[in-house]
Order: sequence, then structure tokens, then C-alpha cells
Amino acid sequence: MFKKISFFLAALFLAVNLLTACQSSNNANVDPMDLIEMLNNKSTKITVEPGWLHVMENVVYDVDKENLGALPNEAVIPLEYKTDTWYHINNQTQVYEYVQTQYTMQGDIVQVSVFMDEVIVNLMTNFILPMSPYTLDALDYRFANEMADYVSRTGQGVDLKLTDVDGHNAAIFTIEETLSEPATTENYDQQVYGIRTIAYYDVDSGLLFRLERIRVFEDGSERTFYRTDITVEQNTTPPADILDYLKGIN
Repeated sequence: MFKKISFFLAALFLAVNLLTACQSSNNANVDPMDLIEMLNNKSTKITVEPGWLHVMENVVYDVDKENLGALPNEAVIPLEYKTDTWYHINNQTQVYEYVQTQYTMQGDIVQVSVFMDEVIVNLMTNFILPMSPYTLDALDYRFANEMADYVSRTGQGVDLKLTDVDGHNAAIFTIEETLSEPATTENYDQQVYGIRTIAYYDVDSGLLFRLERIRVFEDGSERTFYRTDITVEQNTTPPADILDYLKGIN
């Protein structure tokens, strides 16, 4: 019992210290790896709470193409779109059904995927995939893993900035790398010489609210290959059209 209490107090002490440091202007007091672990642990408390979890994304790609390709039904995936996902979490803290809809910025549906009865079905392509209920991890797009790999692989540190961003008390993590050889991709006419990834976390909730992936070219110019802005809502009920998908009506 004493060991459990000691462990709890040590963890609490670490969390208090990190939160205090986050409110300080001296970023040197905060270890990025410790902070991102604390933030993901905090956000996971949200993603395992029984009920509905609503995740909305605005996604923008900046590439030398007109679109991101087409689905088998010839529906075109635009460079800018919205994704709306309703996760239903049971008392075992597992997602057992969801509805995910991809829209154009004008509100037209691109595709819809439904998870229920341990099967995922894309209603536009009729693609079917068996899936068991699962625990929804931190909604960080695996950035914490990416950051840990970057530090291990390059031996470089992570830039951390603590500031206010669009009403968020934000922790901004940046990892940047110059490629050993220029990369030629289908996305750009120019070769890519470097990459930068910037992740914006809300310190109060622990949730990632923006992710940017930037490409750097030989002349030093940059383009934001990918950006997503994320909003998460709890304790809200899906509209009727979303529930109809789970009833098999749509």
C-alpha cells in the first residue's frame, strides 16, 4: 500500500510541476517528452469516457495536384475537406460503433464509413472490413511516437513553445529535419530538401487541436503539405441522419 501511495504522490508531483512550468514563460523548465506524455494521458481520460465523442476536422493539402484522387465510384477527394466522426464508447471504454463522414467544404458528402456489429463498411465503395471493438487512444495522430522516433533516430531535441493560440493555452512541439538526399514526390514539381512537423496541443484538455506538415525546397521556400484543425466535443448526441446510418436507414 505504501508503494502505491508513494507512486501516486510522485506522479502527482510530476504533473503539478509540468503544469506549473507550462504556465511559465521559461520553456527550458519543461522536458518535451515528459510534457507530451502528460498531455496524452490527460486526453485519454476523454477518449475512454462512455457515451458519444464527436471529432471534427478541417483538412487542407497544398500540393501541385488538383485533387487527392478518386474513389472506385469516381467520387473525387478534394484538397480541402471536412471529416466528422461520431464515436460511441461503451462501459468497457471501447468504441463499439461509429459513423465517419467526409464532406467537401461546400457540404457535399464524399464518403461515409460506418462501424457497427464488428464490421466497418464504406457506403460509397462497399468496402467491408471486420473490426472488433477497440479502445480509442490519445487523438494525437501518433505524433508522440513520431517525436520519440525523431529524437532516438537523430539525437536532436524538440522545439517547444508555450503560448496562447486561438484561445488555447497551447504547447507547440516542432520537429525539423534536413533530408540526407533530396526527395522527388508526386506532390510537387520541386524536390523536397527538408520537412517540419508542428503539433499544437491544448494544455488544459491535453488534446491535439492542430497538426501541420511542412515541406522545404532547395530555394528555401516552404509549403504546408498538410494541415488539420481538430475540435472535440463530449456529451452530445448525434443528429438524426447520423443515427439513421446505425439503423441501416441511409
